[in-house]
Amino acid sequence: MKRAEGTRLIGVCSRDRGRAEAFAEKHGISAAYDSLADLLKNPEVHAVFIASPNSLHALHTKMAAEAGKHILVEKPMSVERVRSLGDGARLPPEAGVNWGSGSIFATTRAISGARQLHRGRNLGTITLAQAQFLLPG
Repeated sequence: MKRAEGTRLIGVCSRDRGRAEAFAEKHGISAAYDSLADLLKNPEVHAVFIASPNSLHALHTKMAAEAGKHILVEKPMSVERVRSLGDGARLPPEAGVNWGSGSIFATTRAISGARQLHRGRNLGTITLAQAQFLLPG
């Protein structure tokens, strides 16, 4: 995140304040929090990366959206899942925030193949790609 052009890492949050402080010190981050609500109150924070335990992703996404923060949340999650937490969940476009989810699937053979296809052809600028994955199990 620190290498992303035009960005500044403001704070880090962990349920364990000591872990948050140790991480912040190690990575040169000025603020450490043990409360997501407190981090979201910081007016310098414009966007959050949610990497909390999976069971908390929807709640934390909802909290960030309601605080007007842009969001990148680990693992795919639908807007409907966040809205299911209760009435008033404001997510794009209602909240006016950008929202997306990341996935470990970026290194799969299918994604690598799509990248190679894109590099080999003049497909223009891709602004959205959607895929469904079915894992045996």
